[in-house]
Amino acid sequence: MKGEYYKTKESVEDYILLAKDVNGKQLIDKLEKVLPANSVLLEIGSGPGTDWKILNKSYQVTGSDNSKEFLNHLSTAYPDEEFLEYLEDNYFITEHIPLLGAEVWLFTKLEIIDISYCPDLI
Repeated sequence: MKGEYYKTKESVEDYILLAKDVNGKQLIDKLEKVLPANSVLLEIGSGPGTDWKILNKSYQVTGSDNSKEFLNHLSTAYPDEEFLEYLEDNYFITEHIPLLGAEVWLFTKLEIIDISYCPDLI
């Protein structure tokens, strides 16, 4: 499922149906044992929002995805929440400001943290 699969509304709707019973609850339960409640998280690859919804019960979660169609789905399903567009090389669009007819985009680079130091999570 590489390339353009997640780029169309139809394929995203198909994926949401296929993955409706799949979630990361078991891993999230392990995370909750080591990460304090109300911690701030960035979920990379929120997809249909299944894990984001679980994480959001305990944490301050910002979702993200590389697919604009998934972002459209998430923004419609959770209009009061924040979802960022993930670009290549760990960059996220964090703000869009229309300014005097020009388009201004703010980007944030994410430094990936190695979680291998926490064997209870893997």
